[in-house]
Order: sequence, then structure tokens, then C-alpha cells
Amino acid sequence: MRRSILALAAFGFAISIPLSANAADTYVQRNVVEGPPAVVDSWMQPSYERVRENKDSEGNSNVVREPIIMERHERVVVPVNETQTTTTVYKQPVAVTETKRYVATRPVVRKKRASYRRHYVARKPARRYVARRPASSYVATKVVKRVEQPTVIERTDRVVRDQVIYTRPHPALGM
Repeated sequence: MRRSILALAAFGFAISIPLSANAADTYVQRNVVEGPPAVVDSWMQPSYERVRENKDSEGNSNVVREPIIMERHERVVVPVNETQTTTTVYKQPVAVTETKRYVATRPVVRKKRASYRRHYVARKPARRYVARRPASSYVATKVVKRVEQPTVIERTDRVVRDQVIYTRPHPALGM
């Protein structure tokens, strides 16, 4: 039982390691633009009223409401444009490509020594030497390393056009 739990935990940990290597950064940019408000409906509403109760001869009571101060109220429609841009950057693991090129040096052509003419003279002839370079015993290597980190960028645009309707008192009342 314990072994199976440990094995399951190890398996879960092993699966979660590659997922963290492909981590993604998400950037969300939200832009809300409101248009000019448009008045749809307008009405007068009492803000202060007098309430009187009248009783007639039969005992019935009538309630009379008399507005003293009236306020103008309006129903307003405001168009709203909301643009939401979601940019997701997936970072892949770094891949290193290594290219080795072996370039052999040009073979060294050994020059022959100069042969001198044999003739019999009383003096010893001067020796002529040919300058030669030693052949290189190594092979020149050229290593090219290319580091690639592929990045996948995913962009999603969402545009929402909406209208908000609300009731407000007339703006002149706020003065």
C-alpha cells in the first residue's frame, strides 16, 4: 500500500516537471470606452410633497398628496465598448544545437633539397639550405553553437459592445 502511494506521488511529480518547463506568461490588457449618453425618457418626480388626510361625513378618509418641489429624472443609455486583449507567451525549453566542422590543414609539400653540382675545387663548396616549415600535426576544428529558444505567442482579442441603461436625476440638480 505504501509503495503504491509513493509510486503514485513520484509519478505525479515526474509529470509536473515538464509542465513547469513550458510555463506561459499571460498578459491581459483591458480597455473600456464609454460613448456619449443618450436620454431615452424624462419625467418629473416629486422630491418634497405635502400629505393631507380628509375625512368626509361618512367617515371615509382620503389621502391627498400635493407635490411642492418637483425634480426632473431621466433614463439614460450609455454605449460601452470593451476591448480585452489576452497575450499568452509560451516559453519552450532551450534547445542547443552544436555543429562541429573539422577542416584539415592543407598538406605540406616538402621541397626537395637543392642538389649542388659536384665539381672538384680546392675549396669546400658552400651548402645551400632550403627553408622548410614543420607539418602541423593537429587538425583545426571549428565549433558552431546555436542556441534556440522557440517562443510561441498567442494573442486573443475580445470586443464586447454593450449598452448600460440607468436612471439618474437631471444633471442641473447637482449644481
